[in-house]
Amino acid sequence: MGFLPDLSAAFGLCTALLCSACGAPEPPESTGGTSVLPGACGRGMVVLSSDYQSSNVSLVSVDGAVLSDSFVSSATAAAGLSAPLSGDVTLSSSSYNDDEIVVIDRYPASVLTWVGVRDGAVREQLSVKTGFAANPQDYLRLADGRAYVSRFEPNLAAGQMPFDAGDDLLILQTKPAQIVGRVDLSSAMAGEAAEFFVRPSRMLQVAGRVLVLSQGYNNAGFSASASSRLIAVDPTTDSVVDVLPLHGAHGCLAMALSPDQKLLAVSCAGEFAGRENPDVQSSMIVLVDPVTFEERRRLRAVDHAGAPFGFGIGFVSPERIIVTAMGVVDASGNAALRDSVLSVAVDGSATSVILRSDDDAFVLGDVRCFAECGHCFVTDADRALLHQVSADRDGIVALKRSSRVGTSVGLPPRSLGAF
Repeated sequence: MGFLPDLSAAFGLCTALLCSACGAPEPPESTGGTSVLPGACGRGMVVLSSDYQSSNVSLVSVDGAVLSDSFVSSATAAAGLSAPLSGDVTLSSSSYNDDEIVVIDRYPASVLTWVGVRDGAVREQLSVKTGFAANPQDYLRLADGRAYVSRFEPNLAAGQMPFDAGDDLLILQTKPAQIVGRVDLSSAMAGEAAEFFVRPSRMLQVAGRVLVLSQGYNNAGFSASASSRLIAVDPTTDSVVDVLPLHGAHGCLAMALSPDQKLLAVSCAGEFAGRENPDVQSSMIVLVDPVTFEERRRLRAVDHAGAPFGFGIGFVSPERIIVTAMGVVDASGNAALRDSVLSVAVDGSATSVILRSDDDAFVLGDVRCFAECGHCFVTDADRALLHQVSADRDGIVALKRSSRVGTSVGLPPRSLGAF
């Protein structure tokens, strides 16, 4: 496995080793796409299931009904995969009401795959390696037929081919898919020691700017990190126009935009370098005005979770955030504290536990919210379930139901996208 900014390389290692011996079935051939039309909350979710050796992608409606059990997988061949999916796959954090879904194969494959929503057929694949294992993290489509791809790895031997520096946003033309440029993000690390790289991960677009979440790790086995950053990029000039250092916040893994787009919530797990568990003192949710880049509030994990926040966050309503909190493992790798899913008031006035994992830590993963529909979904690799949590008219959030996805495959759900 490669180094992953969501820390799943570290957190998921024991799970991967266990699954390698458990004889999980090979993913089947594609079950096709779906003809469902977008509604108020889009079509639904894209669910990525993985045992860190193979992967399966399912399509699920906004109400939790399975639309395609195995849309594309590591076993898909007939649909046109020239580079089969590995066990380290993720999904775009942005949702598009169009006819394609982009699947991101991270480390070391560094391949993007465009798959048709209606038929599950692969239109195209593109390597974004440019000579090194680039570890792409996110894909953001722009309005002018281009797209950005965040590449987490720097290339310490750059200069051998075009656009091979890494630690950047790669610029693509999408039809046909080809690399046309890169956005150099290195200026965002001004004032930090030279050992620290930008390490860009998740992206979203607000008010004409692309916001990029940076994790700031060094290149020596992720043994140290700088404070995370939010970087604003102008897509008309492909340049950095603003940087907000999140001083004291480390390992910022995920972000979500409020329904009115006036508040950005960033989930920071804390400094992980050299530790079995992230440092809870540097774990927090940072609330930021996405336009002015001003901090509004910090919700510290020690006050609201008692454990580091995880890599899943979303707004179930304008006033409520759904976020995962990581468990704690002891020196032998056993769970000393279970994961949890929390409902946190934006003003910090109230926090409640909605759900806990059964026995393991680092198994409650991604969060995808549909605030317009009043609910969110959470992946649970421990129980191999997809949980739906909903807010009632009084704003009370509770677990509504749980269901299985990808039953023909048997891989645990890890990540969520929307389409």
